[in-house]
Amino acid sequence: MKPLHESKFKVRGKTWKLKVYSDRDYNEIYEDDDSIATTEPVSKELVFPVQGCTLPTIRHEVVHILFEYLRLGSTTDMSISDLEEIVAEFVSNEWEEIHKLSKGIYRKVKGYKV
Repeated sequence: MKPLHESKFKVRGKTWKLKVYSDRDYNEIYEDDDSIATTEPVSKELVFPVQGCTLPTIRHEVVHILFEYLRLGSTTDMSISDLEEIVAEFVSNEWEEIHKLSKGIYRKVKGYKV
């Protein structure tokens, strides 16, 4: 299936692909997934259905991308207070990058309406 939109963007020197599909096509591609967007860290792709092209959803996916660069390893045995500290530190250090990336991606896809 051909995406409605396809472009590239950079995160920390790495090239990522941005794809937007019609809602129907997205649901066919990700039929076992009830998400509103998908971050594929191995292939470095950020994929949205048209209904997912909102700034809050884009921010959510950008956080997934940046979390990949934390290299946390297993967090199975982590306490809530440890997790809270990691998230607080992450947001305080990465907010500008989250905001900049999200706004740039949103500018590329905001024309796609439900």
